[in-house]
Amino acid sequence: MNDIGLQNIQQDSMESILKGYSNYEVPFFQREYSWSKDEWIDFWDDSIKAKEYQSKHFFGFMTFRKEIDDKIFIIEGQQRLTTIVILLCLGRDLFFQYNDEDWKEFERYIIIKDALSPYEPFAPKLVLSDLNKDFFTKYIQECDQPENKFNTFDNELNVSLTNKNLFECYRYLYNELNKKIKNLSPDDKKDFIRELIKTVLRNFIIVKTEVTDNKAAFNIFQTLNDRGLDLTITDLLKIYLFDKVGTSWQEAKDKWDEIRETLSQQNTNSFLRHFWLSKYSVIKEKELLNAIEKKVNKKNEVFKFLDELKDDADYYDALLNPSKGFWGKRSQEIVDLLEELQILSKQQPLPLLMASCKEERFHTNEFIKLLEMCISFIFRYLTISERENKELERLFSDIAIDIRKGKIKDTREVRERLLREYVDDQSFIENFSKKHIKSIKVAKYVLMKIENHLSNENEKVNRKITLEHILPKSPNEEWKIYLKSNKMDKEDYIYRIGNLTLLLQKPNKDATNHFYTKKRDDIYKKETKLKINEDLKTMKSWTQFNIDSRQEKLAKIAVNIWKI
Repeated sequence: MNDIGLQNIQQDSMESILKGYSNYEVPFFQREYSWSKDEWIDFWDDSIKAKEYQSKHFFGFMTFRKEIDDKIFIIEGQQRLTTIVILLCLGRDLFFQYNDEDWKEFERYIIIKDALSPYEPFAPKLVLSDLNKDFFTKYIQECDQPENKFNTFDNELNVSLTNKNLFECYRYLYNELNKKIKNLSPDDKKDFIRELIKTVLRNFIIVKTEVTDNKAAFNIFQTLNDRGLDLTITDLLKIYLFDKVGTSWQEAKDKWDEIRETLSQQNTNSFLRHFWLSKYSVIKEKELLNAIEKKVNKKNEVFKFLDELKDDADYYDALLNPSKGFWGKRSQEIVDLLEELQILSKQQPLPLLMASCKEERFHTNEFIKLLEMCISFIFRYLTISERENKELERLFSDIAIDIRKGKIKDTREVRERLLREYVDDQSFIENFSKKHIKSIKVAKYVLMKIENHLSNENEKVNRKITLEHILPKSPNEEWKIYLKSNKMDKEDYIYRIGNLTLLLQKPNKDATNHFYTKKRDDIYKKETKLKINEDLKTMKSWTQFNIDSRQEKLAKIAVNIWKI
């Protein structure tokens, strides 16, 4: 029987794992840190329970591969080990904040050096993957007071999703720990922290195994994760592609790392699916890996596929993070339209936009026309009429594929395709006239577009403008009597578009929950800058009829704003 490469299976504690001089590293085929709040909650609850009852806690299986130079690769268990180290760093930082020299005792589990010596280079015991490594060292493993770390992180721009998870874990544990110790004396606080960390180190028990070589590590990594239950499509695709290129895995890894770095703030699984929707066909995420494996199964195909992903990744990131520096000519218009589109829908138009945003397919003027079409179409189809999302996905995918194939060359042809599913004017007016909008961002967007139309302006939504519920969400007694006498249930009206308007920031604060006539006389009549409030200055009441009437009037304006 062939040896599967497992050896030295034994029970061990986290203290035993971390107390030596070994350096633990996450190998190239491993994922980045991916634990989120659900896992942090479980970890914290298990830690507190083990401390309170002085009980042992089984912390799962961990698999390692030893190198000659005391380096140890983590094949299974890096999420758990990383979270333990975050807790250790938090305990150390708090003792450092308390000016207690015992912070150095915690540090012995975090770095490989004499904690009393300031002269040796910083050598962390745990080294994460390329995307996490430097961030983890700077924001978690290096010693500083927690508040300083929070201030530094909160002022940092362009932090990747996986690194945000790392720091938010630190913040979550800090907040939970503070809840436990806030009413304790300084000495009792330190005792609690010492006891908690000692419990986690000594009472969290794992079953540790070792593997003999890279191939065994690679295979066991896939098996332990049970193909898709714990691994994401991104993780599995990386494993598959590296396996297909054999000894050229380093070149493939370099290309892969470029893609991941470009998409550091995006969901890579979503990107992969949107890429496929834009280039090949509509597909469910769970079916994506099989589709890629059928399409990409030779070494040269892997590198071609990676090059295609890298090319589209740049555009994908630019579509989701609009920046004037990326879009060249008329860039401000493009950025404004992309931001407008994101208010309505971040996901649905992406395959279509990925296919059309390159200059060689649609030049800048045509791309701007396409963005305007997408905004109007999505507003009618999704925002107001709430039609089938799946049909919209298929429509955009089909158009995107034909653009890439050269079958569609301009927005005139795109318009012809969109008109097949277009919400006609009469249906739009009917749907708009009954629409409730709970999203403040969307409601402000709708009303500001109408305001700009009435004022003959063409500006982005003004952030100084605030949303006003004419019938307020928390009506006063006068309102309650009025609603009862008019047989009106406030829940039927507070989010109706006809019940919403815009005010400058100060009037909205004053308006609060006052009755309609007081708002009319004290606020709306004095509001001279916004055209959308003109009719409110003369209305004598605010009944169901008034709300319906105003909303129908707004619908007839809107139908001329959002059209392709």
